[in-house]
Amino acid sequence: MPSDAPPSPSSTEVNALADRLAQDMRRRWNAGDRVATEDFVAAHPALRDHPGAIGELIYEEVSLRREHGEPGGSSEVLRRFPQWATQLRVMLELRDALEADGPPAFPEPGERLGEFRLLAELGRGSRGRVYLARQPALADRPVVVKVSSRADAEHLSLARLQHTHIVPLYAAQDDPARGLRVLCMPYFGGTTLAHVLAKLAPIPPADRTVAGVWAAILAEPPSAIPVTAPPMPSRWSAMDYTGLIAHFGACLADALQFAHDRGLIHMDVKPSNILLTADGQPMLLDFHLARPLVRGGEPAPARLGGTAAYGAPEQRAALVAVRSGQRISVAVDCRADAHALGVVLYEALAGRFPSPGVPAFRYNPRVSVGLSDIVARCLAPDPAARYPDAAALADDLRRHLAALPLRGVRNRSLA
Repeated sequence: MPSDAPPSPSSTEVNALADRLAQDMRRRWNAGDRVATEDFVAAHPALRDHPGAIGELIYEEVSLRREHGEPGGSSEVLRRFPQWATQLRVMLELRDALEADGPPAFPEPGERLGEFRLLAELGRGSRGRVYLARQPALADRPVVVKVSSRADAEHLSLARLQHTHIVPLYAAQDDPARGLRVLCMPYFGGTTLAHVLAKLAPIPPADRTVAGVWAAILAEPPSAIPVTAPPMPSRWSAMDYTGLIAHFGACLADALQFAHDRGLIHMDVKPSNILLTADGQPMLLDFHLARPLVRGGEPAPARLGGTAAYGAPEQRAALVAVRSGQRISVAVDCRADAHALGVVLYEALAGRFPSPGVPAFRYNPRVSVGLSDIVARCLAPDPAARYPDAAALADDLRRHLAALPLRGVRNRSLA
């Protein structure tokens, strides 16, 4: 191992960390754990050098205190962080003004929404809410209900995608009175890869185990659906942690290739959009940003999205072009999804976001040179230097797992 210390995390990495921690804070509050901003800062000292990231957590805590009717609300948090008081008051006043204009009328757990009885909130974002629910008309089966604006067209993407590693769509319904679209999907468990990586964060990547991943998956089921803990999948017993992550990557690359073959780019591959089911299968979630490829030289599309920490350079450039009304300079195609999956793999293997030119094995000596090179090719800044499609990426990941010569990168271990 090199003796020099790893470089400090970049602003992009810390902002992405703050986003994940804000989601974790919301999940824990909804589960009854009133965790505070200071708890996250103590566990992640890198946040101290990035006031904006701390501000995001403070704002999330203020919002949660309001939503849960905690005594003191925003005033209590503002007292603990006087240096942020002015900025936070402005942010909260702006949010109040926006909500006064009529936000979507999202339901609360315990309500009925059409034919569904909502049990618990599984997650939320700027565009919608996700609930665990029961469907009394069909043997009271547990389902996942995603509620968003009727302008959202995710159902049109999901309707075309029936694949083992893509969460399917059961039905789509509209609630005109509330201006909402309701998507019903099967309930496969409530754990995402983001949840698992958050649980594993205190463990050095080289010390992580397959059993630890399984324990993290079992730790997340919502209490509204009693479950009996299943045994760890037998196929996992032959893998170590790095092999399991490579296996997940191959399955997800298969799913991406399936979507790409049908003309859809996911555009937002990240750990929180990867479900890990109760039987250990990785599945892609959240196709609300999915779209056909964006061609270079064309006018900027009206709608384009993504998450900066996982987005390929050409996707980030396209987002800038959309905001400025300029033409797209470089195509955004299937290779952008491969880049995002590469970031996910690097993060899971190395315990941190990619550092330019630093292979994953630098941070985790259990990662082989071959696996590092596969991930590095996904992360190439030039799309032409990446895998030509997700199928080629899946093939190399499986060849790595089978100890076969790799096709997409040089076999340095054999040289």
